[in-house]
Amino acid sequence: MRLLVLLIVFADAMAQTPTDFAGWIRLGLRENLSGNYTQAALAFEQAVALQPSSGRAHFLLGEAYGMQHRRNFDDPDDLRIEELAVQHLRRALEIDRHNAKAMAWLGTFASNRLQWDDSQKLYQAAAEADPNSFMAWLGLGYVLEARSRGANREARKEAHLQYQDGPIRDPILRAQLRSDVRTNLDASITALERALRIEPSSHQAMSYLQSAFICRADTQETVEQGDLDIAAAQQWHERSQALTRKEEEDRRADIAITTDPLINYIWVRPELVNRRKIHDVRPTYPENVREAGIEGTVRMLVSIDQEGRPTVIKYISGPVVLFHAAAAAVNQWKYKPTLMKHKPVLSKTEVSVTFRLP
Repeated sequence: MRLLVLLIVFADAMAQTPTDFAGWIRLGLRENLSGNYTQAALAFEQAVALQPSSGRAHFLLGEAYGMQHRRNFDDPDDLRIEELAVQHLRRALEIDRHNAKAMAWLGTFASNRLQWDDSQKLYQAAAEADPNSFMAWLGLGYVLEARSRGANREARKEAHLQYQDGPIRDPILRAQLRSDVRTNLDASITALERALRIEPSSHQAMSYLQSAFICRADTQETVEQGDLDIAAAQQWHERSQALTRKEEEDRRADIAITTDPLINYIWVRPELVNRRKIHDVRPTYPENVREAGIEGTVRMLVSIDQEGRPTVIKYISGPVVLFHAAAAAVNQWKYKPTLMKHKPVLSKTEVSVTFRLP
């Protein structure tokens, strides 16, 4: 059973078992970054035991439990995990009533239970406490759209329409639906657009926004205005599909540097390439990784085009959680082109980026 107290050996995570509050927090954060949420919860439990008044420790513990929750309401273990998550998130909010992350998590648990009023209030409070909270705006947009969905479904059923049939034509039905759900749908679209300004590549937000536009089409004063909403929904669908294709292309590029045997890269020793660098960008240390106490050197294989720009960056070794930050910096570097017989050629080299804690 997942909730049994287990003897966990943390020697692989740290040189020795933590003995203080900060050490348990760092260990929990490391386990979180690795996706080991059960181990993270055990570490944060130790932190809470050492400092019961720490709102941050209670929040991190509630979040770690939340990441384990599978929304299986027939499973006693999963119900217990939900109970523990909510308990510690509420305690975090009692200690710090402006904790937007705790509000948003509690809003998620309420929406899972279809407790729409509580969920909407919590997401709204989270958005007010932190206007840059993606989770708050996404959750608020979802709840407002979900609250409108039932009335929309009933109206379309009354009109004998499938969703592929386009907006409701009956002006009386549209007017009634507009009175019932239009305010929520307008607010849902605004919230989801706000979420996408924070995280432009969120497929989830695009999917909710598509649904909100489709529902709002049935509330417009004219069918022509409804058709515009349907067109907007289609645009978000196409944008999501285009993003999926781009992500797949990036994934394939990361797997294979080149699949064309006719393309030859000249290997250049790292020390020579470093002397030819003409534009340098320092990496940004991810705050969550810094808080977890992770440092080290990331080694990467880099392909460079004839103009001296890095094109493909592949991980070799080092802290995996620092790879994307390192690659983001290297991708902005610029080198003098590598020449062969006085002509620029493609080249490869090894690059290292080091992250050190202060």
